[in-house]
Amino acid sequence: MPVILRESGFRFIIYLDDHPPPHVHVEGGGGSAKIEIEPVNLIWSRKLKRRDVNWALDIVRRNSVEFGIAWRNIHG
Repeated sequence: MPVILRESGFRFIIYLDDHPPPHVHVEGGGGSAKIEIEPVNLIWSRKLKRRDVNWALDIVRRNSVEFGIAWRNIHG
């Protein structure tokens, strides 16, 4: 479970045995979310305030290239 990025109280994780489409799991703010990387899109969120979801989406947008590279390095 590599943590790809820690920012603003969130951890952005790509699981080693995960499945397409390329996505990150976000933990923090008392909840979690799953966000598709390319294109950036919220798949689901649990117990996160809308403000935190929007903040996490913004972080993924700003780091989508790096997340995409990490996904390909992990999953081929």
